[in-house]
Amino acid sequence: MLFMILTLIVAAAAAMPGPAGDGELPAWNRQPSLDSLAAGIQRIGDIPEAPDLLLLSAWLGWPGMISSVSFIPGGSQGDIAPSPQVQAWGAAPPRQGMDSILVIAPWPTVLPVGLTVSAQPGETLHFGLAPDTSWSRAFLSTPAPGAGPILPDSSGLFALVPSETGVYWIEAVKDGDSGPVVVILLPLFVGVTVLDALRGCPGVYRQEAATLGQVRGEMDSLRNASGLQGLGEDPGLDSLARVRATEVALSGRVDHSGLLSRELPGNGLARAENVARGEGLDEAWRMVLASPAHLATCLSPRYSTLGMGASVEVDRNGWQVVLVQIFEGAGP
Repeated sequence: MLFMILTLIVAAAAAMPGPAGDGELPAWNRQPSLDSLAAGIQRIGDIPEAPDLLLLSAWLGWPGMISSVSFIPGGSQGDIAPSPQVQAWGAAPPRQGMDSILVIAPWPTVLPVGLTVSAQPGETLHFGLAPDTSWSRAFLSTPAPGAGPILPDSSGLFALVPSETGVYWIEAVKDGDSGPVVVILLPLFVGVTVLDALRGCPGVYRQEAATLGQVRGEMDSLRNASGLQGLGEDPGLDSLARVRATEVALSGRVDHSGLLSRELPGNGLARAENVARGEGLDEAWRMVLASPAHLATCLSPRYSTLGMGASVEVDRNGWQVVLVQIFEGAGP
C-alpha cells in the first residue's frame, strides 16, 4: 500500500549555510531569492496559491514551498525582520503605498544537485538529490499527464530526457514511523517560462472545484483522459475519509501508519490515502495534483473506488481545508 501526505511546508532550497545560533540574526539568514519572491508577491498584491508559489519561488532561485508569507501594512524595513529562530527569510520594504512583505522558509533537508530550473525538450538532464540518506523514494510527473516512481543509477544520479513542453514535477519522500512525508517538490520548466506556467500550461492544473462532488468529477475526467475508468463511490470510505480529515484538522499532523488496516477489513484489497491542505478545497486539490506521488495514486489502474472527506484546520496562522482521499481496488 502507498500512503502519502503532502504538507504545506516542504524543506527544499539551494545549497546554503546552516541555521543561525540563538540570539542573533546573521546577515546570511536573509536570502536574495526570498527577497525576490517577496518583491514579486508585493507586485502581485496577493499570495499565490500554493502550487503557483512553488512555481514562482523555484524560478526565482528557491525551489520548494514556503513556510509563511505575511503582509505588514505600513511596515518599515526594521519592522519586518523575523525573530532569531527563523532560519531563512526574505522581505520587501513598503513602496508606493504597498505593504511590506515577509517570506519565511526552512533550511533544506534535501538539495537538488546539478538540476537546472529550466530545460528544452530533448535535452538530457543528470541530477541528484543529496544527501542520499535524507529521502527514501523519488517520483516524477509529466505534462501528459503521467506520474510514477523514478530510480537513480548506480552512481546515485537520475537521468531525464523531457520530451514534452510544459512543467514536470520532481518529488522525494522520506519514509518514517508515521508514513511517507514529502521532503522536496520541485517544478522543472521545459520549453516554458514561469509566466507561461502561471497563465496555464501542461503540467499545471487550474482546477477550481468548490465541492467534493466537483473534485470527484475532475478526478474522473483526468482518469478518462488517461484511458482509465472513473472511480466508484462508497459511503463507508466517504465516512472514513471524513473522520480522517477531522483527525488531521484537530491534531495538525498526519499518521498513516496502520490506520487503514485498523479501520477497514483485511479483505486483500489494495488501498492508499492522499492528504493535502489549502486555503480552499480547490487549492488542496491542486496540491494533490502537483505532487507526482499523489497524482500517481489518482491515475493508478489498481484502484476502482474513492472515498473523500474534508475538514477545516485552524491554527495561529489562520485556517486551511484538509482534503482526504481514500482509494480502494483489487489491482495488483
